[in-house]
This record gives sequence, structure tokens and C-alpha cells, in this order.
Amino acid sequence: MKPISDLIDLLIIELKSLYAVENTELTEMTNFIFKIENDPLKEILQAHNDQTKRQIIRLAKSLSLFGEIPSTLESKFIQTYFKETKRTILNTTELSVIKAKIILFYQTLSHIEIASYGTLLAYSKKMKMEELSALLETSLKEVKTFDLKLSLLAEFKINEDALVETFTPIN
Repeated sequence: MKPISDLIDLLIIELKSLYAVENTELTEMTNFIFKIENDPLKEILQAHNDQTKRQIIRLAKSLSLFGEIPSTLESKFIQTYFKETKRTILNTTELSVIKAKIILFYQTLSHIEIASYGTLLAYSKKMKMEELSALLETSLKEVKTFDLKLSLLAEFKINEDALVETFTPIN
């Protein structure tokens, strides 16, 4: 890796990192969707997969603005977190608890993406890179909307179902 000497260098390396995160999420997490039958969570995750594909395209376009190509590296953090999530799911017997864990996984990733897209958007605005700013802002809005949908579903349905299935009061 070449030395990072200015904000543009940092922006490019972080775009590549975010591209790797989005790609890893798409390839690894698609399997979790199949664990869920007809359900609002499945619909949200399927729509998110489509959004992730568009975000990957936007990131590739963002990198092309600098004459760069997307990174083929995998995100080690996301790979590790995915493996831990998969292990938890395989050891979980109740579907509602599996759904709660899937939501936790996606929200953790979403918060990382919100921080990344938001920071990179601030950099691009500071440098008056309007085309890049528009690409990043579109993805940021999508991730925030996805996170909100997961929060609402968890708060008003999934968490309650998981609690009812697993909680036995002691008398």
C-alpha cells in the first residue's frame, strides 16, 4: 500500500475498504435470508441485497472518478463477525432468536456503513466533489432507511417474539 499523504489518499483507501465491506456482506449474508420463511424480515433483507448491489456499483463509480479500481480484498472484520454470527445462528434453536441475531448483525454493519458513508461524504463536500458527494449521499440515505426498518421491526415484533419463546419466569 502506498503512503497516505492527503485527504484524497485517505478517501480512496476508505472507498476501497467500504467496497470490500459491501461485497463481503452481499456474498456472505445472502445465505441468512434463506433461513427465514415468508416474513417481513425476509422482504427487508431481500430489498437490502438489491440496495447493496447498487451501492457496490456506486462505489466502483466513485473509485473510477479517481482512476482507481475496486479492491478485491475481503474485509477481515466483516469476515470474522460473519463467522461469529453464523456460529451463533447454528447454535440457536428458536427462529425468533435467529431473526433477532440477524437484525443485530445487519444493524452492526449498517452503523459501520453509516459512519463510513457519512465521513466520506463530509470529505467529498469539503473538497467540492459534487458527483462523488451525490453518489455517497444516495447510499447513506439507503443505509439509514434500512437501519430504521430493522429497528422498527425488531422493536415492535422480533424482540417480543424472541422474548416470549425463550423467557420462562421463575416462581
